[in-house]
Amino acid sequence: MRIKFTLAALSLFAVNFAAADDQPPVPVPDAPESSTHEVGPAPIALYPCVKVEDADNIHPCAVPIIVSVADPCNPCCGCRHVQICVPPDCCPKIKTNKDGTKVEYDYGEYEVDIKAKRDVVIVNYDD
Repeated sequence: MRIKFTLAALSLFAVNFAAADDQPPVPVPDAPESSTHEVGPAPIALYPCVKVEDADNIHPCAVPIIVSVADPCNPCCGCRHVQICVPPDCCPKIKTNKDGTKVEYDYGEYEVDIKAKRDVVIVNYDD
């Protein structure tokens, strides 16, 4: 019985193998030529409802960075990305409240306060 089962399995394998030989070869696409553009990271979607206050207090040589704040529509369930301008080559002291709806970036002489209220993120620059 065991020999019959083995022979049946081998014949089935041989039939499938022979059928695979009857199939036309699948064309393989040519390798793409090297592209001249570089692939970077995926872009980050910025939150569209941002109100900027005291923009005249931004550092004269400020650089833009992207930070995360609590989602103003639903603070307990996520965050949103906002672009702020900060002094170059500085490490801030960061203060935040418990639920993340208020974040303060203190750069000494310059400060950026971010508040998430209702459906708007408010960015306030202080010098």
